[in-house]
Amino acid sequence: MFFTAEDSESHIERAVDEYGDSFARDVTVDELREARRSVTSTFPGITDIFQIFDSMPTKYEHRFSASDFRIELDDHDHELGQLSGWIFEGLLIYADHQLGGDAAHSTQKDPGFRTSQAFNTARFAGASMVSDLKEGVTHVLVGGDRSRIRALRQDVSGFKRLPHLVTIDWIEKSWLEKTLLDEERFAPT
Repeated sequence: MFFTAEDSESHIERAVDEYGDSFARDVTVDELREARRSVTSTFPGITDIFQIFDSMPTKYEHRFSASDFRIELDDHDHELGQLSGWIFEGLLIYADHQLGGDAAHSTQKDPGFRTSQAFNTARFAGASMVSDLKEGVTHVLVGGDRSRIRALRQDVSGFKRLPHLVTIDWIEKSWLEKTLLDEERFAPT
């Protein structure tokens, strides 16, 4: 400081390090309360301002919810559908228990790697993976064992809304194209 009042020098010295650089430190709730008390006692008219702050909600009053955030954006006509990180949002995917043995269509040494990678991609892009085939499932992933397709179709035949039966290729290609691709192209044959 080039010029300061003498009574401010000690205050400034406490707020700078040995090289004259200013710094900040964490304060406790008690220190903040004490600072508020000292300000309101020094400036009695300022209490009205603090009453306004008392009625304001705290910044972290509620936990962040990605689905609530998405709904709020949709309400305000902001779309995230074009972002690849949201392409599977709202989908409920069931993976057939035979899926791990999809060695016939895998280019990896470990056939489970491709399956695991597809699951992680779908989860990252907003899908929910379920372990039970139940009402509300939107997609059923099937593997190389095509004999299971008939049984899966029989299992979902009683659902109000039939889920799409797709191969892992649907997740992989949708991710590469950055959009949901037509499920019919990836139906098991």
